[in-house]
Amino acid sequence: MAFGASDRNYAFIYDYNQTCVAHGASPGLIGRRLEDIIGGVERFDGILNGTLLHLGFVAAAEKGGAWVDYNWINAGDTKSYLKLAYVVKVQREGREYYLGVGLSDVPLMHDKDMPCTPFLQGERPRLTLTLTLTLT
Repeated sequence: MAFGASDRNYAFIYDYNQTCVAHGASPGLIGRRLEDIIGGVERFDGILNGTLLHLGFVAAAEKGGAWVDYNWINAGDTKSYLKLAYVVKVQREGREYYLGVGLSDVPLMHDKDMPCTPFLQGERPRLTLTLTLTLT
């Protein structure tokens, strides 16, 4: 299974204090905390909690890498959908980070006639990530 780069498939890095240090889709998020990013957007009310999402990302990172799925809604949309991210732990200069690859363009996720449960119940692909991280 292959996924192309787009504004819906991207890499992100947050430190364990929830601060975004890199974001492939939205560089303007760098320096902001995940709970503030999610909490400050009305369309996420009742759909997504930034602190709980962060804890899920940390748990996946601490497992040595794992999939995290969560509901998401894009700006201008009225319906949420299930989004996936594969998250791993990265340590640099005594600090802990999680690196994730967010995937939205998974074919089954957007097919109204075929819900995403077959993909989610089946074997999820294992991702190999090559990372070059430069912190300034």
